[in-house]
Amino acid sequence: MAQEALRDGSEEFQKAANDVKALKDAKAADLLELYKYYKQTRFGPAGPKTGWLPDMGKHESWKSLGDMPWEEAQEKYIQTVKELIEKYGTS
Repeated sequence: MAQEALRDGSEEFQKAANDVKALKDAKAADLLELYKYYKQTRFGPAGPKTGWLPDMGKHESWKSLGDMPWEEAQEKYIQTVKELIEKYGTS
């Protein structure tokens, strides 16, 4: 499946994407959770894996969302960012 056009998401999504840059010491599993929701929001469902470089499970994580609507992924991304900032704090 070809990737859809790039989507910016809501202002709240853009703010969350900016806020996550200040996240302190988050665990890799938490960042992977954010990654899949971010990609689903911006691009829609994952297509086939391309390239030969290792992706540390990123593609499989994104693909696990299947056909989740981008609006739902956006809400999950925003909520997860809030939870991780509460859990880890920011720098």
